[in-house]
Amino acid sequence: MATSPSTFAGWSGGGCSGTGTCTFTMAAANSTKAYFTLRNVAAILYAKPTESGTGDCLSWANACTLQTALTGAIPGDEIWAAAGTYKPTSDSTDRSATFQLKNAVALYGGFTGAETARTQRNPVTNLTILSGDIDSNDTANPVTVVSQIVGNNSYHVVSGLGVDTSASLDGFTVTAEARLTVIIRMTQVGECTTILPAPP
Repeated sequence: MATSPSTFAGWSGGGCSGTGTCTFTMAAANSTKAYFTLRNVAAILYAKPTESGTGDCLSWANACTLQTALTGAIPGDEIWAAAGTYKPTSDSTDRSATFQLKNAVALYGGFTGAETARTQRNPVTNLTILSGDIDSNDTANPVTVVSQIVGNNSYHVVSGLGVDTSASLDGFTVTAEARLTVIIRMTQVGECTTILPAPP
C-alpha cells in the first residue's frame, strides 16, 4: 500500500493490471511488479482522526491520519486537519510518541472536512484537538483543569525539535500532555492562548 508522498501507479505481469487488488498463485513462472509514483510537488494533505477511503491523504474523501500525513509531508505541503481528537499513537504505553513538526510544512486545524479553501475553516467552532491522553482515561477532552489529567499521558504531544520558523502549527488545541508547563489552545487563527498551568 502506498503512503504519502507516493501513489500506487498500477500492476504489471502475473495476470494483474490496473490499480485494484491483485491475487495470484505463487509459482516459479509467475511474477508481478507494483509501480509507485513519488510525489515531488507540494500539495495539500487531508487528515481526519480516522482515515477514510483509500487513505492516500489527497482529498477529504481519502483522508489519512495526521501521523501518516506528517510522515509523508514534503517541504511546501499544507496539512488540513478536520475537527476531532488526534493522539500521537494508538499504543497506550508509548509515552514518547509525538507529532513531530517538519520544516516548511504547515499544519492547519479547524476544518469540518468539506472545505476547499483554508479561509473557510473555523478553529473555534471546529475544535481540532491534539491530545496526549493515549490511555484514554482523562476525565475531559479537552482538559480544562489539571485534575482531569489521569494516567500515563504522552510526554510531548507536539515536538518542534530540530525545526526552524518555517514549521507551522495553527488552529489546534493542544492538551493533556504529561510534561507541559501550560495547556495551550489556539483560539483564533494564528493565535495561541494559555488556559491554565499543567501538572509538573
